[in-house]
Amino acid sequence: MKKITLLFFMILVTKGFAQFPEHFDAGTSDMPTGWVSFIGDNGYGTTKNWNISETGEYAFVEPEDVSPNTSEDWLVTPQFTVGGSQYILSFSQTDFYAEDNGSVYTIRVSTTDQTTPADFTTVATYYETDMSTGTFSPAYVDLSAYAGQSIYVAFVLTQQNGDYWYIDDVNVTGDATVPYAALNPTPADTAIDVLIDDSNNTQSINMSWTPATNGDPAAYYKVYYGDTAENMLYLGSVTNPEITVDNCLYNQTYYWKVVPTNVAG
Repeated sequence: MKKITLLFFMILVTKGFAQFPEHFDAGTSDMPTGWVSFIGDNGYGTTKNWNISETGEYAFVEPEDVSPNTSEDWLVTPQFTVGGSQYILSFSQTDFYAEDNGSVYTIRVSTTDQTTPADFTTVATYYETDMSTGTFSPAYVDLSAYAGQSIYVAFVLTQQNGDYWYIDDVNVTGDATVPYAALNPTPADTAIDVLIDDSNNTQSINMSWTPATNGDPAAYYKVYYGDTAENMLYLGSVTNPEITVDNCLYNQTYYWKVVPTNVAG
């Protein structure tokens, strides 16, 4: 066991209730009732389209080489009415490749038609750098501008031989208050001589914290870690207040950050 120094940052962020959850867990690869999938108006990318995993665990679309063009793959919800108090679109997402292949992931809304791309307005945009590769992380989109209206929501992947998009747990939920910062980080802030566990040749540090005791609870904790405060990498989101980080170097100062998250952030 050897030792390093760790610095900890505690921050606030987001939560949710439920309205029409779609978990893609019907045990079939059939598209859920009312959902549709189609390609964009330019007609490129006809081979790889949105699918449901064979075990019914998530929806996904694969990258496709349509060089020198780009493809658009659309997955659209059934029509639903945005309530005055239920207006946060929540879902989980991830990609497959660690490198950035230039994919663009957008959430779009239409108040008129389910299958006419020109009728949709982009309300949120994500990039591969926003994803925690191979680990589902929560995303939230404010739909309050559409309160009282009946809408369709589209998940649109635009790419040229880019990356996958996996989504799960699509829901429309109520608002909440931002959760308070996590408490009691272990290792403590500015801790010196932090033990590294190299018993399994992983050079690991176990890090944990205590959830806040007041305010709305966190649904997830986003965890960041790096060798400078300005260069922390997103490790992913966890529901339990702990995480293990491997490949830690000796005689090194590290920074880490926990962001309690629910739909309010």
